[in-house]
Amino acid sequence: MQVLLGAITTGWSIYVIAAISPSLYAEKPEVDFVFTVTGMYGMFVVIHYLVGMKICEKCIYKAHKKSTKRHLLFWCLVGCNTILNIIILAVVSVKIYKHIGRSMRHSLEKGIQNYLASGKWKKMIDTWQYKHQCCGIDDYNDWYQLTWMDKYHVDVNNRIAQSLKLSQEKLHFPVVPWSCCRIKFPMQCLHDPLQQAQSAHLWKEQPKLVVESINTDGCLNKLRAPIRESMIGLLIVCILLVVLQIAIIIVSRLLYTSSKNAIILRNPEGESPGYILTRGCTGQAKRTISELVLAIHTSKSGAQDSDSSKKLSFKKSTLRKFISKSSIRKMTPKRFKKRAKNKKGHDSNEDPVSTEDEEALMLR
Repeated sequence: MQVLLGAITTGWSIYVIAAISPSLYAEKPEVDFVFTVTGMYGMFVVIHYLVGMKICEKCIYKAHKKSTKRHLLFWCLVGCNTILNIIILAVVSVKIYKHIGRSMRHSLEKGIQNYLASGKWKKMIDTWQYKHQCCGIDDYNDWYQLTWMDKYHVDVNNRIAQSLKLSQEKLHFPVVPWSCCRIKFPMQCLHDPLQQAQSAHLWKEQPKLVVESINTDGCLNKLRAPIRESMIGLLIVCILLVVLQIAIIIVSRLLYTSSKNAIILRNPEGESPGYILTRGCTGQAKRTISELVLAIHTSKSGAQDSDSSKKLSFKKSTLRKFISKSSIRKMTPKRFKKRAKNKKGHDSNEDPVSTEDEEALMLR
């Protein structure tokens, strides 16, 4: 999941830089910077989680090694740094987005004011308005309120110009460029009464028809829409990455400690408790790991004691059965004296001792 989110972040950043940024003017450096950093961060997330998969695998199969603990700790610290970077990136992105919005407004105002003075701005404004089917900054009235024509472009002594003039001090007229025309309008586009003198009366008699022939939506929101969507998507990805990173750190810690405890409990393939911060994690019957290990050793020592006691009782019972046989006679004091005499006689006359008496003495 995290690898997929990182790949989406990188891919979307490349798309914004390659497809959306070239259509901007003054904001292009800021947009390129933000999404270049975002793309690099997405690649970092992908690499981080691919390495994390190997470390989690090592936590399962090699939890007893000291290197596993060091690798997991280092990876978790990098993950915490990732969370911090995500938060910083999200905050910076929101601020840069606001700056980009202000910069776009300023660029559009400058473009309208220099529409007839600069061929570069004229081409840029016409491209934006025709491509996005928009007109002006917030709406088409921006062309009526901003000064973008001078006395060299308008005959101020013309009767139509004087009748349509919107301001006494400035040359403001109800004129918009041809790029503001609505493509699907079935009639002639009414965008310039100074050039369309035969239809100039419609601006006063049928102003709704004039408005219907041009695009009324502003270009600022439409130019900002891809950047806004990209920022919203980036914030959603950042929130998901933060939540998943915290969850992965907790799960990986539990996985490592559980696998290590399974080895301590001498049951690598069985269930064992894990802990996050302390070693006093409780397992079955609310017992700690130390208590579980002590119980194992106690049970094993008890089993060994029971085995030895069983062996000793078996030996005693066997010996009793052997002594109770009728062929063995008890050694009485009288027989002991007789045996002593026989021993003296054996020493002098080499008289052998009875086998039956010898066996009785040995058993006694």
